[in-house]
Amino acid sequence: MKQTLLALSALTAVSLFSGFSLNGADAPKSLAIENAFGPKSEMTFRLRIKEILESGFVKGLMEQHPEIAEGIEQAKQDDDFKQFTDLIGFGFEDIEEMAFAAVGVEAIMEAQAQGEEPKIGEDVEFVFAVRIAKGSNPQKLLGHLFEKAEEEEGTEVRKQLEKSVESFKGATLLNIPRELMKDDEIEADVSLGMRSIDKETFFAIGLADQVKGFFSGGEKQGRRSKALEALTPKRQFSFAMPIPPGVWDQAGLEVGNDNPLFAGLANAVKGIREFGLAVSFAEKSIGISAAITCADAQSALALWTMAQAGLGMAQLAAAGDGNAPPILGRIKTQAKAENVVISVEVLPEDLEQLGDLAPGAAFSEDSEPDPEELIGEEAPDLVLPMLDGGKFDLSKHRGKEVVVLDFWATWCGPCVKALPEVMKATNPLKEKGVVLYAVNQGEEAKPIRKFLNRKKWNDLKVALDNDDLSSDAFLVSGIPQTVIIDKEGVVRSVHVGFSPNIGKKLRRELDEILAE
Repeated sequence: MKQTLLALSALTAVSLFSGFSLNGADAPKSLAIENAFGPKSEMTFRLRIKEILESGFVKGLMEQHPEIAEGIEQAKQDDDFKQFTDLIGFGFEDIEEMAFAAVGVEAIMEAQAQGEEPKIGEDVEFVFAVRIAKGSNPQKLLGHLFEKAEEEEGTEVRKQLEKSVESFKGATLLNIPRELMKDDEIEADVSLGMRSIDKETFFAIGLADQVKGFFSGGEKQGRRSKALEALTPKRQFSFAMPIPPGVWDQAGLEVGNDNPLFAGLANAVKGIREFGLAVSFAEKSIGISAAITCADAQSALALWTMAQAGLGMAQLAAAGDGNAPPILGRIKTQAKAENVVISVEVLPEDLEQLGDLAPGAAFSEDSEPDPEELIGEEAPDLVLPMLDGGKFDLSKHRGKEVVVLDFWATWCGPCVKALPEVMKATNPLKEKGVVLYAVNQGEEAKPIRKFLNRKKWNDLKVALDNDDLSSDAFLVSGIPQTVIIDKEGVVRSVHVGFSPNIGKKLRRELDEILAE
């Protein structure tokens, strides 16, 4: 049910609600995307998509590198995305900006340090908001959502969802009870909301209080970010998050005090309290600036001194090699009260030069190998130890079974989301000759077992790759990565990253292979 509700919500809620015409008298006359940043917000993110795409810098980059525009167009042609745009009545080009705000940064860090996922509603609160430059006609979406819920979960679920719809400040909210989400990491109801104002549509998803706070129209003053206040307000991208003091006491982050230099660095670092990042897109360049807010001006001055020294050493080293990129000379550092600001102007030619220096860079001709190149080729041999003590030998399955390899790690959030979908797609096909191996990337057995016990995934077959054998064989440069190999040992599909529909895609591909 969780996947259905979240996917359908994404497909429908964007335009679902404004069609009810529930504009109450107390509704605010205007909304702004920054309303997402409520008084308790800690981690914040804002992206002005339309301004970025219309900037001269991005247009020039797309002209110089058509593969960027081609990639965007290919994404638009994805079946799921086309279904999305057909239903909601607007496309990617209509999205003006989006924002995200969360509370519970310290809880997130503590959970990650223990190899666990933070619980939404208990440890973390959030809201995600989108502003769209278009009104909507959502009547068909409402019916589609409820019909789909009834089809997959039954009439009672449909009735429960229909009863959860409410009006608030001119918006309509759909409240999804946590029990319908069927996710151990979700400990609260999730709300979806929508309102149209002056030919603009505002959409929000998150916990009920945060969603209602967004649609309150700025009645509550948001938290001020000292880091972002130190950066230019003319920005199209911004990100800020606090750094809890306790993070510097975690294992692996200690710095010895026996060396005066290291001791000074440790004291400066331990004074960091917030990090902010801003990117401004201009006609022929982009400005990137970061601000580090410290506990006091003294800590900031110490950190700035260290930054200046490090930058100077980097410039000297690059000059000595005779390959000093011009961008190094444009990096500036500044101490402003309790803030350290680092900024740089990036030109299109800088991307090319950096690409030449770093073969894996986005615009380098010598880019990372594409794992999709494996499709249609014979799968490479792979032998790995198993978590349970046996051995995984890919060649032993040739001529017998269809093999699904899922490359993952416990610390990888998208992997943890993808794995249950992969299992859901493969488990019903075991008797038909489909076998799944979760190939763990570089972790020790103990934390993996602990993780599997907590998730109740003890039946999952886990292979251990501590020597990058699978990375080399299957061109794994990012996880999750899922590979399907048919009975003849030929790679039939490769999926990199997580998408809510990964399970459905895998099941469809496996059914086609089995039907051959």
